[in-house]
This record gives sequence, structure tokens and C-alpha cells, in this order.
Amino acid sequence: MRVSVSARKPSGIESDFLVLITDEALKPFDLDAPDVQPEIERYAKGASSARIKRPDMARAPQGYAARALLLCGIEMGSRKHYPESEKIRAVAHEIYKYCEGIDRSKISILLNGPDGPALAAHLAQGFLLGAYTFNDYRKPRKFAERFRVRLLVQPAMHAQAKEIIAESLRLAQCVNDARDLINRPGSVAVPSYLAEQAQWIAAETGLECEILDENRLRDEGYNGLLTVGKGGNHPPRMIILRYKPENAPSGKHLCLLGKGITFDTGGLCLKSGTAMWEMVDDMSGAAAVLESMKAIALSKPSLRVTGIMVCAQNDIGAKSMKPGDCFIARNGKSVHVLNTDAEGRLILSDGLYRAGEEGATHIVDVATLTGACKRAFGESISGLFCNDPVFQELLRTAGEEEGEIMWPLPLFQEYRSLLDHYRADINNMSKSSEGGAITAALFLQEFVPEGAAWAHLDIAGTAFSKSSWRYLSPGGRGIMVRTFYRLAQKMAETSG
Repeated sequence: MRVSVSARKPSGIESDFLVLITDEALKPFDLDAPDVQPEIERYAKGASSARIKRPDMARAPQGYAARALLLCGIEMGSRKHYPESEKIRAVAHEIYKYCEGIDRSKISILLNGPDGPALAAHLAQGFLLGAYTFNDYRKPRKFAERFRVRLLVQPAMHAQAKEIIAESLRLAQCVNDARDLINRPGSVAVPSYLAEQAQWIAAETGLECEILDENRLRDEGYNGLLTVGKGGNHPPRMIILRYKPENAPSGKHLCLLGKGITFDTGGLCLKSGTAMWEMVDDMSGAAAVLESMKAIALSKPSLRVTGIMVCAQNDIGAKSMKPGDCFIARNGKSVHVLNTDAEGRLILSDGLYRAGEEGATHIVDVATLTGACKRAFGESISGLFCNDPVFQELLRTAGEEEGEIMWPLPLFQEYRSLLDHYRADINNMSKSSEGGAITAALFLQEFVPEGAAWAHLDIAGTAFSKSSWRYLSPGGRGIMVRTFYRLAQKMAETSG
């Protein structure tokens, strides 16, 4: 696929389709072609009123080199319920699928309105994200290789559009790279594999990289990772990437922490075999942190950012952790293991402590943590817990701008007693079967460095899907890569 931007007049551009993305006010374009304008206006009104649910062809105006017009409405079908930026990305995917169905691979899209560059950036992402397929075990789609898109903007906006489209495509590629990591089998994407990927990214982007293997984890007392990871053949790893620009202000340091259970059998509290294959997605948080750190390093915001990935396999073996086991966490608190399938919070306890050692002032952890959150919110909304209202709103807004919706939930302290156990300071599982997302967040809060603004994102429902979702194919979604990138940009631009 090739996506480019041009300021040429649309009449002289040869293509299979000149695409008009319409709304009722025809804001995204100005065709200046009276002979087809009534036809376009009828289509726009029908699409906005939901009478039209798919793209449609129209004759090209007199004197135009394009074979035909392709009309597509922003509000068509289910898109009217999407977040604003997602509507445009979904339009791009619908155009792509339409062209693939009739084998038309060369299109131009007219975006010569005042908001052309912003629309072009979302469209570029939509094309790249929507055309993604996981190709490690199947042949790539040849149509995607041949597909060419030219985005037409006003001459005065060409330089701006070119810059933000390049940024948008870089970010989309990072999302797709995260999806590749998530979709790879748990026997391939083991903790050492993620460490190798981090080292490669660090070498390419100038990030600092530090890997803590099982010996260093033992020497430094990171017993959450060691306890979870001791049952398998692939030892745990803590992966640390550091972005330290010279112009970063002092007193503000963002840490992104990702759960990286590279496969989760549930341990001795074994999961059902019918859906266990989906546990390739249990490292989606680590994948999001890894690829967002790459995107941040390439864009160079004036903010110190550290990415920590806590990676282990929750396997079954003679040395696996057992219900009833206890260990002393890095911050000195004792933890009782009631359920070996509540392992993500154990490894995140190490990551949270390490974030404090790194000097983070703001921490976001991201994890496929609880089925309770998925049952509450489904597959389109992530759960958000935060101990700082200002930081919560900044993170929530960053996600909303990228179409990655999160909903705040309370750190309700009355439920903390549900984690009490007579054998240890804290149990890894609630005494109650209800409120599981909240009690999991309360467990994590016990390990947050003192004074840090902290947010926890539960992406159990939003990280992966077995069927197509919006404009994404089945599998890993790469969720939160775009949100973390936008959060870093926002924090770099704001004072305090």
C-alpha cells in the first residue's frame, strides 16, 4: 500500500475513482462541478439520514481524468455511533474494501476543505490499520500491495498535510507492529523474544534499553515475576526502555507499564481449553508499551518517558506456583496466592515498584487484567482507575481523541478488606466474586510509589477480538499505542 498527499487539481489526476467523502453540508470537499452536484447532494443527504449504507459510484464530471466518482458518507451505517476520529478511519476501510471487491487499486480522495489535513491524517491511518492482516502463517493479500491512495488538499495546506500524514502513518505502523506481536503464538513470543524486540527497537531509535533476566530479578527481589514465571521453560524478563531528551523539563517523568504474560494457561487453576488459545493476547499491555515507546522516540517530544514491560509465561510444571503460596514483594509486603490465574497483578507489582525506582512522577499501567471489566464494558470500552483527577482527565482525553474510549471506575476503599488474608498482608484475589475489576485495581494500588500520579487501564475486553471490529481484522488490536503516544505529546505541551 502507498499513501501520498498532493495539491494538484483533481480534474487532471488519472485514477480509478475520485473519492468524495460527503456529509450533509459537503464540508470535506469542493468539487466545483455543476453537472454532477445535484447527484452528489442527493447522495449526501441519503447517507446522513441512514438511507444509504454503502459507497456508491457516480459519473465523473466533464473534463475529469478519473474513471468515476466514488461517494461515501461519514455517518453511514453503524459509524454514526463511533468516536469522531474513528468515523473517518472506518470510512477509509470501507473505501478500501469496496475497491478490493471490484479490483480497483488506484484512487484519489478530494480533501480540499479547511480541515483537509486532519481528515487526511485519520484516513491514512484508517487505510493502513484496516488493510492489516497477520501474515506469519498465510500469504499476504496482493491487493494491499497494489493499492495506491492520493490525498488531495489545498496547495496552502500541502506542507502541513504531508507532515501530519507521515506522523499518522508512523503511528499506524507501530500499532500494526503491536498487533503482530500479540498475534504471534505463545511458543514464539516468549519473554526473551520480547526482550530481543526491545533491544532492536532501542538500537533503531536511540532509546536506552535494560533487560533484567531471572538472575537479576532474583538478586533484586522482584518476586512477583519470579513466582509467576517459575513454572515454565521460558524464564521471566523485566524490560526497561528509556527516552531521555535533553530538553525534557525536570519534575515530570511519565512511566508506561505493560503486563506481558506471553501465554496464560491459568497455572494450576487451569483455564478452559476451548478458549485458552486467546491467551496469546495476555501480553497486549507489554506490546502497547513497546510500540508506543518506539513511536514516542521517533516523534521526540520534550518529556522524559520510561517504558517497563513485565514479562512471564504462566505455565504448568513441577515448579509452578500453587494456591496457598506466599511471597514477599519488592516493596516488602507479603502476598498470598489464592488463585494462580490472578497472575497479572503479581507481575505488575514489580513493575510499579520499579517505576518508583526510575523516578516516575506519572505512571500508567495497562493490562488484560479482569474478566469482570470485560463483562461490565464489553469489547469497546476500557476500564480506567486513577488516583489523580487531573491526570485521569488528561489520559481520558488522549484516548478519546484517538478513538480509544475508557470509562472511569472508583478505587472504592471499602472493598479493600476483601483482599485481607490471615497469612499475609494482601491476598491476590478477592473473597467476593463481585467487583473484580475494582478489587484488582485496589491490589495494584498497594504497590504504587508514594506521591506518584497513577492510572490503571484494564483492557481485558478491548485488546483482542475473534471477529472483525470497526475497521480492524480479527486478533490483536494494538490498543493504547495511539493513546500513549498522544498522552506523551499532551504532557510535553502542558506545564505542571
